[in-house]
Amino acid sequence: MQTIPFLPDRLNAEPVVFRGFTTPEMGLTEEQKAVLLSASKLPRCYTEGVVLAKKIEALFRVVPPSLYLALGMTEKEKKAERRALMREHQCSELEAAVLVARKMDIARRFNRK
Repeated sequence: MQTIPFLPDRLNAEPVVFRGFTTPEMGLTEEQKAVLLSASKLPRCYTEGVVLAKKIEALFRVVPPSLYLALGMTEKEKKAERRALMREHQCSELEAAVLVARKMDIARRFNRK
């Protein structure tokens, strides 16, 4: 059984069998496999995905706004960062998330108006 492996620095750390089908059953070309393997993710910046359909084959990149990323941060250390900002600035959790988003915009070199 052949699987399409994703490298650990890519989206998945383990080899994947797509929906239970092996690559020969899926009929993927070498080019399609290469596109799947090229999809990447840069934390706090973007995630890439692949569309393989009858009429279109595309690699796309999703770049969510910094505020969405800041609001979605549920890791222990990220929550602690927001709590520290809340204490320091005497603000709500939402306002602290906005401050985190501004820092992210600077790091991502986005101009915020």
